[in-house]
Amino acid sequence: MTRLLKRSLLLSVLLAGIATPALAAGWTAGGNSAIIPASIDGAKLDGAGISCASGPWLMTLTGADPALTDGATVALGVDGTVFLTRHRGGIVIPPGIIAPLKSGKRFSVFYPADDRTLETVFPLKGSSKALDTLLEACGAPQAVTADAEDSSPSGGGDEPGLMGTTLKVPEQVSAGAHVVIGYTGPNLPGDWVGITKERSNENAFINGAFEYTRDGAPARMTAPSTPGTYEVRYVAYEQKKILHAKQITVTEPATASMETPATAFGGHGLEIKYSGPDGGANFIQIVKPSEPANKYASGHQSNLVSSIIRLRMPMEPGGYEIRYVLGAGEKTVVARNPITISAPPPVKMPTLEVEARKRFAIDLADAPRFHGDYIYIARKDEPPKGHSGGLTSVSTDGETTMSAPKEPGEWELRYVVQVASDYHILGHAPLTVK
Repeated sequence: MTRLLKRSLLLSVLLAGIATPALAAGWTAGGNSAIIPASIDGAKLDGAGISCASGPWLMTLTGADPALTDGATVALGVDGTVFLTRHRGGIVIPPGIIAPLKSGKRFSVFYPADDRTLETVFPLKGSSKALDTLLEACGAPQAVTADAEDSSPSGGGDEPGLMGTTLKVPEQVSAGAHVVIGYTGPNLPGDWVGITKERSNENAFINGAFEYTRDGAPARMTAPSTPGTYEVRYVAYEQKKILHAKQITVTEPATASMETPATAFGGHGLEIKYSGPDGGANFIQIVKPSEPANKYASGHQSNLVSSIIRLRMPMEPGGYEIRYVLGAGEKTVVARNPITISAPPPVKMPTLEVEARKRFAIDLADAPRFHGDYIYIARKDEPPKGHSGGLTSVSTDGETTMSAPKEPGEWELRYVVQVASDYHILGHAPLTVK
């Protein structure tokens, strides 16, 4: 059976339902063998038998076409719980499946047939009594390591890992670089592919350096910010198991640079051209020079989505630092430019008289026009974030228009910027609504 078929077995089991028709023949047993009646769903089989005469317990399928061959991987599922095994003169019964078979509702067998994976479903009526008979006659099933999947993932080369997983990994990448990892795997809920520290446990991950398999292959991520030797892993979340792992070397990061002015106005937007490590977890932000590398400046940070970014400046005047930060794992500053922030000049707002509900234009010739700037209509006594008369976003490169309130009277036009969680009025003017 191909590795592709093996990868599909586990997913098929979990997608199977748990309903079993009420009317079905039951299991019977005598001595060291048990008979399972005909299948009730999926591929139609005449039944199955379990024998515990010597060595491991073996199950045979009656009517399977083509017949299973030794070495074939088979998945046994009881109410969605998965047991991977192999055919060795018969399907080897894992010891751990006995208790679920005695109390379960649906018993599925997934097996290879002509480059396909077939499912057949057997009833479990009478299974508890029949299995007790076998346990009394033969004792518990033996665990046969050679008949199950290998117990550890492949560590290198092109050999597939557990459940047929594969990884296509570059030998080395630079810290903070964008990394593309090719892979195949079962793609079960919660599975992920990522770069992790060597010899770490199966739950270890690095923020920014992994991607869930639900997002599709290949996986795209950011190389860790700290150089060294790492592992790329395919991790089965529900099984808490590393299915495959390959070594990768992270080298020193590429040189980073930014083009920034020496001064800027508080609350305004600043265009920044940059070059350097291109991983999506990296970012540019403005902070006080004394802040640690892992400081996150809410409202003043931008991921590297294009070769030019715009960053909101803080409102408080003073000395700051614009930083280029590698964001996967330990935050690492690879470039820093000093900048002085001064108080913003007031935005000149026109005094207007408009008709209720009518749309009107607002002249904003000297406004900063940064994405996220707004025009609010408020009563004079409303707080900075008040906009009971309406609001509209400021056009960054064209005319800004909005509708007048429906209620006549004296209002106030306000140019408002939100910096982090605070609202600041950079300009205001009277608005009379008739």
